[in-house]
Amino acid sequence: MKRFVARKFVALRRFVFGVCLLWTYGAAAFTPVSGTISANTIWTMDASPYHVVGDLNVAAGATLTIEPGTVVKFADNYVYATYFLVNGTLNAQGTSSLPITFTTVRDDSVGGDSNGDGSATTAAAGQWVGILVNDGGSAVLDHAVIRYAGAYFTGSAIWTGMGSIYKNGAGTLSINNSTVETSTSKGIWISGATGSVTIANSIIRGHAVNGIVVEGSSATMSFAGILSGTTLNPVSRSTTAALQLPATP
Repeated sequence: MKRFVARKFVALRRFVFGVCLLWTYGAAAFTPVSGTISANTIWTMDASPYHVVGDLNVAAGATLTIEPGTVVKFADNYVYATYFLVNGTLNAQGTSSLPITFTTVRDDSVGGDSNGDGSATTAAAGQWVGILVNDGGSAVLDHAVIRYAGAYFTGSAIWTGMGSIYKNGAGTLSINNSTVETSTSKGIWISGATGSVTIANSIIRGHAVNGIVVEGSSATMSFAGILSGTTLNPVSRSTTAALQLPATP
């Protein structure tokens, strides 16, 4: 009897796994990711789009390298939006012809209809939280597109509406040749940063609050060649650090 039940359980598990594969790959193949990345890892264009199906954390000491042309989509279940926490290093350097895209799973314009729902859902601001580069973490974003972020982070009130990209504490943030657009919050929020921040030749647009917010930071900052199409003030500053205001198209 026990052997029969065990066999039935194995058969059921295989059936469920098969159904999941069909559901996962029925429309467009994707690679699901979540949890903590604790060792050096490379994400490739061939394996993309990557679906962040739960909160993602690059642990201290680990580096996540994302190859040019890779698409990363963040899932939501209409209740809880996913976020990308960087305590280690994020190295996302695309090219002009193969940018790296961070977007919502409902965005069918890149990576195809990978959630397989046709036109039932559409991309909009606030469908995932953002890229949160924590104290001690570092990130390089070159030829990258970050869009449709700005959701509330429900785990901690201090992170509520913190922007598409957030940096605090030690470590570096470098954003070049990139577009940060369409969020329900800030475009880039630099709060209490003590390392270095560079934003150059990038477009910051379509945010409900400011394009760039800098506050309480002693970081070395370099802002140049920035275009902002944000509705309210393109830049808000409450810091002694030097800041070059971007042009408004």
